[in-house]
Parts: sequence; structure tokens; C-alpha cells
Amino acid sequence: MTNFENPTSEYRPLSFWSWNGRLREEELRRQIMEMKEQGWGGFFMHARTGLETEYLSEEWMSMVEAAVKEASRLGLEAWLYDENGWPSGTAGGIVPRLDPALRETHLMMAKGRIPYREEDVRILAVYEVEKQYGIRARSYGADHLDVEFRNFLRSDLDSLGPADKRADCVPDYPDKEVLFFFQWRAPLGNARFNGASYVDLLHPGTADAFIASTHEQYAARFGSRFGGVIPGIFMDDLTLVWNIWGMKSYALPWTEGLEEMFAGEYGYSLTEYLPHLYYELEGYRKVRLDYYRLVNRLFARNWTQRINDWCLDKGLISTGHLMGGSRGYIDPMQHYEHMGSPATDHLAFQCKSFAAHRLAQSAASQLGKTRVVCEVYAACGQDLTFEGQKWIADWLFIHGINQLVMHLSLYDMAGHRKRDHPPTLSWQQPWWPYNHVMAGYQARLSYMLSCGRRMADILVIHPVESVGVAYTPLDPRQSEAVSGKYERMLQLLLESHRDFELGSEELMERYGAVRDGKLYVGQSCYQTVLLPGLLTLRGAVARLLENFMEAGGLVIACGEVPAAVDDSPGPGSSYGWDQASFMQRVRTCPIHMLEEVVRESTASPVTVTGMDGKPAAQIFLHMRQTADSNICFLINHSRKQGCRTRLLFPGKWNITMLDPATGIESAASCTSWQGNTYMEHEFPPVGSLLLKLTDADKDLPGDGIEQTSLLLREPGSVQSPAKPLQRQPEEAIFLHENWRLKLLDHNALTLDYCTIAGIATAAPAPMHHMKAHAMIMEHKQDFILEYQFQVKGWTEATAWAVVERPEQCRYIEFNGQRIQDQESGWRIDPSFRKFSLAGLVRQGLNTLRLSCAWHEKAIVEPVYIEGDFRVEGASHGAFVLVSPRENCSGVNLAREGYCFYAGQAELSQAVRINNVADRRFRLELVGMDAVCVEVLVNGKSAGVIAWKPYTLDITGLVQPGENGITLRLVPSLHNLLGPHHIQQQEEKKWIGPASFDDKSNWSDFYHFVPFGVSGAGIRISRSS
Repeated sequence: MTNFENPTSEYRPLSFWSWNGRLREEELRRQIMEMKEQGWGGFFMHARTGLETEYLSEEWMSMVEAAVKEASRLGLEAWLYDENGWPSGTAGGIVPRLDPALRETHLMMAKGRIPYREEDVRILAVYEVEKQYGIRARSYGADHLDVEFRNFLRSDLDSLGPADKRADCVPDYPDKEVLFFFQWRAPLGNARFNGASYVDLLHPGTADAFIASTHEQYAARFGSRFGGVIPGIFMDDLTLVWNIWGMKSYALPWTEGLEEMFAGEYGYSLTEYLPHLYYELEGYRKVRLDYYRLVNRLFARNWTQRINDWCLDKGLISTGHLMGGSRGYIDPMQHYEHMGSPATDHLAFQCKSFAAHRLAQSAASQLGKTRVVCEVYAACGQDLTFEGQKWIADWLFIHGINQLVMHLSLYDMAGHRKRDHPPTLSWQQPWWPYNHVMAGYQARLSYMLSCGRRMADILVIHPVESVGVAYTPLDPRQSEAVSGKYERMLQLLLESHRDFELGSEELMERYGAVRDGKLYVGQSCYQTVLLPGLLTLRGAVARLLENFMEAGGLVIACGEVPAAVDDSPGPGSSYGWDQASFMQRVRTCPIHMLEEVVRESTASPVTVTGMDGKPAAQIFLHMRQTADSNICFLINHSRKQGCRTRLLFPGKWNITMLDPATGIESAASCTSWQGNTYMEHEFPPVGSLLLKLTDADKDLPGDGIEQTSLLLREPGSVQSPAKPLQRQPEEAIFLHENWRLKLLDHNALTLDYCTIAGIATAAPAPMHHMKAHAMIMEHKQDFILEYQFQVKGWTEATAWAVVERPEQCRYIEFNGQRIQDQESGWRIDPSFRKFSLAGLVRQGLNTLRLSCAWHEKAIVEPVYIEGDFRVEGASHGAFVLVSPRENCSGVNLAREGYCFYAGQAELSQAVRINNVADRRFRLELVGMDAVCVEVLVNGKSAGVIAWKPYTLDITGLVQPGENGITLRLVPSLHNLLGPHHIQQQEEKKWIGPASFDDKSNWSDFYHFVPFGVSGAGIRISRSS
């Protein structure tokens, strides 16, 4: 563990680097250097919306070449990304154009008529339901089918000519309902896929064509660097059902020839049982089970395995994730078997979902893979703070992720690019000079939690096959109920500090074994198996569990024992199962008693309680075992409440505290007593603790050896021999709320409303720029945009207008004066150009005019005014620029005239401290609304406050007499770039492109995040 303080590149965060403009070698190299200097270990070269360099062209390859060379020079990793945009598979639209059979294909059902073009449809079966049988009695669909009439109707259709095979040609039977089951193949023309379509990932030819058009092109150019500076390649958002979302045709996975494969595999015709995939007809469980098993095998074998086999042959690591981590009936663990590094994604500012992360970690553990990747922070919003990053990163690390991919670093921010699922995690942010603080924390945890193996002796069977049995596209509630029981079980285990891994029945069947009374799945072994309300169980897995229980293993069913194995009565039924015998060995319990049953039956390597002796449910843990130590990582998941805890480790241990924020190691205060080791720790909100446990010296004296001065109690309120901590008396100096303010950048005003002139339908009233853009795209005429603001009392002559991509403008005019020749560099991003307004700003109304020629990529965006002013007003047309002030309260600068400000700001005041000898000084902030705060004492940096507790030791910098205290507040781009018009919500969930024009949640008033500090002081204590 010698690399803890300074981990190498392979453990550092990787940038999901959006190549989204006209690529230039010099700019690529500059941005790569920024990544290196701020602590990242490399990047994924990700073609994305806005790309102006032709994908996979010679120019594209030369840009990849430049980036790879620079990464090699700097010791970084240059990962490939396999697609232009996402999801992976089309090669920027190449693959679906090669052969119609490779295009996205689905099984669908329609009632009465088929709402698709004839040439995209192949009818598989037509069924009829007699309404007199009461088919409306159920909450969805029919529960009776007239097989005899179904066959007649099919033959009737087959007799029609090809041109007549439309749904509306079917005779109208007023007392009947006609159901069409058909294969639908996506037509070309989808703008998302460059005018093509998505692809069929079940078809073996799709992966072959994709490899030939993408992977082989990279291999021809960079094959000699594979496995070195180019470690691997990423595949993104794999899915079997893509653009059917929101449509009413009840899509399911399908591929050409699936009927023949199904009949060969299971010995009966799927076509004759298609309604069973939608309705609970006799034998439906068997049909669904067989169907989803085949779909999962085809998906893994024909896509992921083919990609991985190619990567293995070329020395590359394959990685990537399924869309949303898992799609109900899809088994992600079968794909992780064929990835060098299993991966997931974590979207939006939330820490509720974790099952997908556990699936990836469990597969890695069972199959001997060391790294588990997660694409993280997408759609969290520009105002994501370091504390917010830590909260999400800790959540991922607890669940087994140990390689973070930072979504999203923007090569270019012009136009819609800046709204691409923010935050922008790159050099454009005002906090970027401090990114190394966050990157170092993430890298140290990534390194430590890649060592050894996870200590988890509980296996929870993933209910993917039970979900498939319960799933119908007509109503997902039954399958969601199965998933809900499973997720509740996992949450209870998490809150009771019982670590666990998940098991795929497919992997258990192939890699499962019982040895020495334990259940092995690959390289992992378990003492307890949990069944989370399963509806069905594989015969091979049932036999494995029977052998495990015969050897003394424990199987607990939360709820009922599975009622069926493999093929419950239905087509092809052959396996007999003695459920009664199985039930006699399985221990059952209701879900609310799960924690008690598990605690009684299995030991735990650590017990975490509050000071009242009850389990501290908000504390989660991750334990690992290495050759010479155990690693324990604990987090307080709550963002609002702290928690004082007592930790009990069975056995005698020397405990070292490892600080991921600094890399510093120190001895922990703990007590060894009655064969256990105890320590106390107070977790602030979003707090964490990383410990290394090594065997205590065997020659240590017996029980009662004091290693600390904490008062500890073992469960049962038996007092240990430790002595109570004698706290030193403290003094406090409270800093007043009258700070001297210094902006380190110019203040800004965002003008996101404009008027339009020059088009057929003039729009004299101000409108939001996105509405203006839509109008301009509709009329396809040259246009003039006008942006206005007021000035009252501010007389500063120096100011700038910032315009995105000004080269699109025929002229730029401010208060009637052309200013194109006044360009003076850029702000935020090179595409945001600055134009001097020196001598042109006047009292009252000011107008900026942009005259533009229409073209299909015309940019209609906000403009920005910069200068040394304050902003008053809070609605479009009412913003007034006024003179700045020297002092402020500092509580919220957004309410003191700096609502759009996106630069660092310094708050300073002087403090007199007469006696500094034998004293320690800690600066404390009561509250902090900033990405981070750097503290300077007498002009020298004391460090950075990035998350709770908001305290910093400043002892070495305090001097007798007057001391200058400066708080350098670091914001994000949110208040400058928005979204400004979403009605404020207590907990934001998802910030994407649509959030900037969300009509359902729109407010004409502006929403800003606070920027400042509330309450500050210095605590003084005697040196110990």
C-alpha cells in the first residue's frame, strides 16, 4: 500500500472527454495538460453531440494520434470510446446501413391495427379475443383466447396479397378483438443515429460489422499502443429496446430467426405462445422463462462476448455498461463475464440506486476481475460541489466501484454543448484550479479499495429470472413488485452493516460448487444464501442449494420459497421438484425480521452502533481483506445529520486511520478489551472513515490494555477500562458579517431573453433564447437579435460583451456602434469571445444587436455583459447595473449584486489575537455555499475547506497582534449558465438539455444557488 499518498494514473479519475467541436491538436494537448495538472489519470475520447470533425475520418484519426502521444508523454491513459454519441453499436450510422437485418428489431403487439409502415412489419401471428368472455375484467388485456378462430384468421390473412396485408384489411368482427403480434424493424432516417437507426444487438452480424467499422480502424492505426497508453475501449448504454420508449406497441426483444432458435432450444414453437409473453395464460411462466433465458444468452454471446474476444486478442480491456445498469429482465452479470472491467453508470444527484453497482462488483469478485468502473455525475447540474461529489463517490466506493469516469468534460461549450447533461467537469469551471483536492481523495480511495478482496459472506440471488416471469409490457407492476422486495432486502442488509454480494443464476449454474460447507461461485465463497421472494429457481441452482444445505449451509427465504423450478407446468415440462423437501431445509422469515435472523445466524467482522447501542442505520461499510491487513471504509450517508458511533472489531487489532483527503496515516484511538477492539468516531454529515487493521502484537498483555483515553462501553453496558477524555477548555472569536469584498474576476450579467427582427413574423416582445431559436429555425431567414439592459449610476468605462461563436454574425453593434474590431480574448471557453464596450455604456437603456445569416446550425444563445458592477433586478428586461460596494455581509453574494457571478471572490477582515503561545487555532464556518473555500491567514494559504466539518487548523500561520483572515470562495458555473428558469425544488433529480426549456416547470423569475458563508469563527484551545 505504498501508493496511498500518491496513487498512480490507473487509480485516478478518468475524464469522459466530449469531443464535440472542430478538433485542433494544440487545443487537445492544452486540455490534456489541464487534466494532468489537476490530478486525473487519463481520458476517454468520446465523440459527442456538436462534433464538427468527421467521425472516423483521417482528420479524426490524426486528432486521436495527437491525444495518444500527449497522454504517453505525460504518463496518462488514453482510452477509446467506440461510438459517435450513444448508445454503442451503430458506428455513427454505418452499421444499420450495411444490411437491414442489422437494424433494431422488436416483437410487438397491437390491438385492432398496426400503427407502422407495411415495409417495416412482418406479421408473426394474429389472435382474436371474444369480448363475451369478459376480457375487460382484469386490469390489463385478455385472459381468454379463441384458438380455433385464431387459426382461421391467420389463414385468411395468409391468403391475401402482399399489398393487402394491412391491419385495416382484416374483416371487422364487432364482438371480437384482434391482436396482432409482429416483428418490427426500424427504418432508416433517425436523426439521433445520423439518419440511420439503432441496431439489433442480438444478431451476431451486428457485432462483427461494428468491429470491422470501428475497432479494426483503431487497430490498424494504433494497434502497437494497445495495452499500453491505450488500455481499453468503452461501450455505452447497451440496450435491446431503444426508441420504442413512449410508444404503445409493447416492444420486446427480437431478432431474425428467433423462432427457429427457440424451437431448437426448447422443442416447441414460440409463435404459438406469443400471447403468453403478455398475458397470464396457462403455462405462461415456462414460456417467459425460456424466452428471456434465450434472449439473455444471445445478447451476451452475440454482442458482449464477441467484442471482448476481439479485445482480448488485441490486448485491450473491454468495459462499458447496460442502459440504466439493468433493464429488468436483462441479466447484467452475464455481460460482466465478458468484460475486462465490469461497469455501471450513476446518473443525477441521488444516492438511492445501488443494485446495479453491486451486480458489477459481485461479478468482478466472482470472476477474478480487479476493477469496477462507473460513469458518474451526469445530470447532477452545474452547481455540484466538492461535498456533493464526495457524497456520490463515497456511495459508489461503498458498493464496490473503484474506478470513476467523470461525466462530462467539454472540449467546446458553444451553443447546446454547454447544456449536455451538466455539470461541466473540466477547465472551464471556476473551481478547476482546486480539482486536485477532489481528484486526490477519489484516487486514494480507488487505490485502497482495489486492494485484496471484499469480505462478504452473504449471497443474495438476483431475481432477474423471476422478474422476467412476472413482466408484461402491458403492466409492469407485478415485475416491479418482485424487484421491490429484492431492493428492500438489500437496503435492510445495508443498514444492518451486513456486507453481501449478488448471484446470477446463470453464473451460479456454471461456476457454483460446494466445498468445506461453503458455497463457492467462481473465486468467491459464502456462508449464507438469501432468496428475495423469488417466483422461480433454476433446477441446477436448486440442486446446488440443496447440496449446500446438506453440508451445513444456511439458506434463508425472505417470504415464500420459490413455487417453481425451471419449467413449471407448461409446454415441454420435464423436471420434477420436491418443493416440500426443499422447504424443510430453507429457513423462512418475513422481511421485517431479516436483520434479526441474519444477525443470529452469521457473524460480522464489525459492529457499528450509535451511542445508544442501536445499529447506526445511516452508516454503511465496505470491508476488504489483504495479505497482511483488513481495510474498513465507512460512510455517513446522511447529508444533514451527523452520527457518533462505536465500532467493535472481533479480535485484537492495531488500527491506522488513513485520510483520503491528504494521504496522511495516523494511529487511531482504540481499546482492546475482552478479545475485541473498540473505537469511537463521530461522523459529520457526508463524513467518512478509512481504517487499516493489522493483527496486534501477540506479546501484548491481556485484556484491559489501554490504547486510548476514550470512554467505551461494550454492548450490554459493561464499562471498559478506558478513561474518559478530558477536554481542554476552549475560547472562540466570532468573525463579524462585514467583510471586505474583492472579486478575482469581473462580475457578469447573463442576458437570456432577446427580441427578433428581420424575419417574416417579427417578435418585438422579449422571449427566451431557446424559443427564439425555434422560431428562427422555423422561418429559415436571416435575423437580428437584440439584447437589452439598464444602467443606473454605474460609471465604470471598462466593460465587455461576450458573444458565443461571433463568426456567425455579419455585424455586432452596441448602442449603435459596430464593435467587431474590439475583440479582446475569450471568457470561460475559447468560443465565448469578448468585445470591449469601453466608452459605449450609457445611463439608462443599452442595446446589443447581433445581425446573423440563417443556416441550419445557427446559434441563438445568451450574451453576457462583464465589468465591475453589481446587478439589481430579477427578471428579464429589469436587470439594472449599479456601482459596486467595498463591503458585504458575505452570507449570499447572489443577493448582494452578484447573482450571475462565476469567478472566485475573497472575503477579508482583520482579527486581533494577543496570545498565541501553547495554543491551537481552528477556523470554523457555520455554513458554506460554495464548491470549496480556500482559507488564507496573513496572506498564506492554510488549506481548502471542501466538505463537512467546515473546519481547518490554522495554528502555524497565526501571529501575535493583527491577523488578516481571507476566505476565497469558489463557485460553479450554475449562476452564469443555468438552468435559470426551473422552479426551485427541494431535491433536484435530473438536469439535462430539456431542463433549460422545461415548460412544465417553468418560471419567468430566475433561480440562483446561494454563494457565500454563514457564520465564521476561530476556536482556540490549549496545545496538548
